[in-house]
Amino acid sequence: MHTTKYLYPFWGSEHLQPSDFFETLSSKGFDRIEINIPKDPVFETAFYDTLYSLRQENPDFICGLQEVFGVKNETPLTRAL
Repeated sequence: MHTTKYLYPFWGSEHLQPSDFFETLSSKGFDRIEINIPKDPVFETAFYDTLYSLRQENPDFICGLQEVFGVKNETPLTRAL
């Protein structure tokens, strides 16, 4: 039998410190996350330290990283659709 597992998104949890975020997702039974790491060196260091500790306990923990770029001008349509 297959089991479907879902990533717990960081979106909506931006007010939490990394340790609190990991504690929240763990208490809800998740062992996978998805995050766009904020451009904050203090947060980033705390995040990677916490992730490293967590992976010592659970080597199968999955962390899906993404990078969100700013708004960019798209190529204008040259013909009507």
